[in-house]
Amino acid sequence: MYFNILTPSFNQSVYLLRCVASVWNQVGSQSGTVDRCSLLAIRKPQLLIAGDGPDRGALEDLSENLDISSSVKFLGKQPKEVILDLMNGAKFLVLPSLWYEGFPMTIVEAFSQGLLVIASNLGGMASVIVHNETGLLFEQGNSDDLAEKIRVGFRDADAVDRMSDLARHQFNTKYTDQIQFQQLTAVYNALG
Repeated sequence: MYFNILTPSFNQSVYLLRCVASVWNQVGSQSGTVDRCSLLAIRKPQLLIAGDGPDRGALEDLSENLDISSSVKFLGKQPKEVILDLMNGAKFLVLPSLWYEGFPMTIVEAFSQGLLVIASNLGGMASVIVHNETGLLFEQGNSDDLAEKIRVGFRDADAVDRMSDLARHQFNTKYTDQIQFQQLTAVYNALG
């Protein structure tokens, strides 16, 4: 599972959870800051957090307080290639943003890896993800709804595989460099 919770205070952070079954509960974000969360593990997870910012210490303290620090690794800021590699090994990506995102490239990058995306049902996230087809959308700020979507991600392997395949297909038909170049060229040609 891949978490990307973006906020001004913990900018460009990537959360990867590699495990068979776990649940995030009470995840709050304000443009990316994790305000409150608890990780209820059914099996011991490995949570990899890539990114940096002023809230890193608070997240490290939180992992200590929740007694999960042995399962959490803070990787610091990582280049795109490393993030894509981490995504490739993840079960799904979660974007629990409370704020509108214009066009999150993180979703397109996840789609390129055939990675299921679970995101807030708002802004650009809701316009890129087709609910129950290329990903799952949850009510903004609703940690219970988010937890339920994460449970689906862990418990319904057939649905995850189907949505992951459709996400990769959407990337291949809409977002490759060649397709984007053709679309941009068509716009310029239309302008004369």
